[in-house]
Amino acid sequence: MTELELLKSEWQRYFKTPPPAKSSREFLSKNISWQKQAKEQGLNLKRFDRMMSTALAQHETGKKVKPELIVRPGTKFIRQWQGKGHEVESTGSVFLYNGESYKSLSAIARKITGTQWNGKVFFGVKK
Repeated sequence: MTELELLKSEWQRYFKTPPPAKSSREFLSKNISWQKQAKEQGLNLKRFDRMMSTALAQHETGKKVKPELIVRPGTKFIRQWQGKGHEVESTGSVFLYNGESYKSLSAIARKITGTQWNGKVFFGVKK
């Protein structure tokens, strides 16, 4: 197993999510080390999780991302629309709805309603 493969395995163990697709050895190593230290010292990781999620999203997209709009893996969105319940789950990189994967909540909102929606507004994540 290569050093990069070992780091990716460690990342999965510490962050409970796959590492970003094009992560460098240095990026993985630094963040895993920080996570190990934080756990050893019993630090509150909620703030770190927000920072880490933001950094990952920015790393993956190459764009600035607002921390409050990050969706963690495993998050479920439930919405009633015209008398029918709809459930969406985030994997961290895509959203699962009715056995299909979508890149955004907006795409799912459009699928449900047939019209253009801001997905975060539709699912109540953002006003």
